[in-house]
Amino acid sequence: MRSLRNNEYHRGWAALAVLALGGMALLRVLLPLGIPFLVRESGGYDDGLVLRLARELSEGRWLGQYQITTLIKGPFYPMFVAGAHAVGIPLPVAESLLWTITCGVAMAAIWPIVNRRLVLCIGFAVMLWNPYSWGELPARFSRDTIAGHLAVLLTAGLVGLIVRRGEGLGKIAAWGALTGMAGAAFWLTREEGIWLVGPGLLLLAGGVMVQWFKRTPRRNWRSAVLMGMPMLVGVLPVLGVCEMNRRHYGVFAVVELQTPEFEAAYGALSRVGEKFHKRLVPLPRAARLEIYQVSPAFALLRPQLEGDFGRFWADHGVPMEPREMQGGWFIWGFREAVSLAAPGARKAPAMAYYRQLAAEVNAACDQGLIPGGVKRRGMRPPLVSEDLGELGASLRAYGWRVFRWPDIRMGTAPMGVLESDLRLGAEMSGTRAFVPTLENGGRPRILQAWKRGLLAGADAVIRGVAPVLTALTLLWLGLAVWRGRQAHRWLFVAVLGTMFVAIGLRQGLLAYIDATSYYIRGTRYLIPTALMVSYAWVIAAAGACAGMKRRD
Repeated sequence: MRSLRNNEYHRGWAALAVLALGGMALLRVLLPLGIPFLVRESGGYDDGLVLRLARELSEGRWLGQYQITTLIKGPFYPMFVAGAHAVGIPLPVAESLLWTITCGVAMAAIWPIVNRRLVLCIGFAVMLWNPYSWGELPARFSRDTIAGHLAVLLTAGLVGLIVRRGEGLGKIAAWGALTGMAGAAFWLTREEGIWLVGPGLLLLAGGVMVQWFKRTPRRNWRSAVLMGMPMLVGVLPVLGVCEMNRRHYGVFAVVELQTPEFEAAYGALSRVGEKFHKRLVPLPRAARLEIYQVSPAFALLRPQLEGDFGRFWADHGVPMEPREMQGGWFIWGFREAVSLAAPGARKAPAMAYYRQLAAEVNAACDQGLIPGGVKRRGMRPPLVSEDLGELGASLRAYGWRVFRWPDIRMGTAPMGVLESDLRLGAEMSGTRAFVPTLENGGRPRILQAWKRGLLAGADAVIRGVAPVLTALTLLWLGLAVWRGRQAHRWLFVAVLGTMFVAIGLRQGLLAYIDATSYYIRGTRYLIPTALMVSYAWVIAAAGACAGMKRRD
């Protein structure tokens, strides 16, 4: 009789918990209704680009006619905007729905290994109302927020796959497909996704090895599906995007900046810039003047880079010396100069020009005609001894941000916006688009009072406890590694270790860019880190309860 009453008691509390969490999830999804989207600029490289690509996709023209900005960013966020528009879901609600689903998947991933269902309930609520899940408010047509959502979704998929590595092939295949789709979306959203994909593949390989050495039936099939399904499902969409770009623009790549031709050209310029080093300036004017003398291809750009066009780009970012373009803006100034000067560059990617430029500059360096460092490819700025102090300061700043999250708010002022782009923004987002007026402290006036209060309360609570919870998570991880004989916790250790390696790589990458290329202290760059850390809290809490007797 007592057992029956206990079962009824637990079922009653379980029903209340489901109702509470369901209501919370519904509120989180619908709360963005009526919040308008900010259109910060027309055309350009940010909001205007997303709107243009989303419109082309929604009208069935792939990414539209080639322009210099067409292939500079991954296409997934414009696809997401176009998809939400096609099914009639307002974009703020679609983004909120994606995060709510992600939180549910994150809890489902660790369900089989959690002894306390209360951990899942509290973890779901904390992740759901993480202030960084909103991104900047008012909402912008920016990929940063959704990139954070997809980073957690990919992590949750990997965790769910590893947790179920010994279960039936159907479950393994389902979680593998989810992981692959999340990985493809994440890779197609931002270009620096290796910080998460690399550690994720190592975790997956470790799970495959553990499964392989277990003497269980069908272990070969399980290992093959465990590794093959996410790889197959993840690679196919990326190859599909590359093929569409090849058909329309002649470039088999997701973004033009990752083509071998462009990486060779930019690397050739960087090896010369290294010998005329100025902090945050990849190619100082003194280096440009040297290259003009030995490279006819680069000399074509001289009227643009040394004229009013070059001065325009030199005025961006933190004020530097006259005519010196910072790394975050030099690349756009360089590409726009190429589009104006190189033959055919306005109609298609200038791959032939980039090949010629790389060959001429590298040959001049190899022959000693101009100073140059070691031959390099890609956009990674060289690290010289003069930057080590700044790199150390940046590493400390970004390391501290793992614990203490700054207040996230809109950090950029509106630029000139055309009325046609405001109308397009309203059409594609399914809500009002505007250029905002801000109150003191950076909070938008367009939010209703009760919504401001709710978001401010969640922000204060979660950011307030973040340093303590992150420190406790790392403390538990360290103790679990030290007490390595507790085999039932090795899975939590492997997952948490992988997550913090990924977080460390991302923060290190941001610190490197901040010290060598351009300042990126904006809070929007912290979104993936903050969301990943909140998931780590939940996994650490589950691991701490792993040795306890199950009570619910």
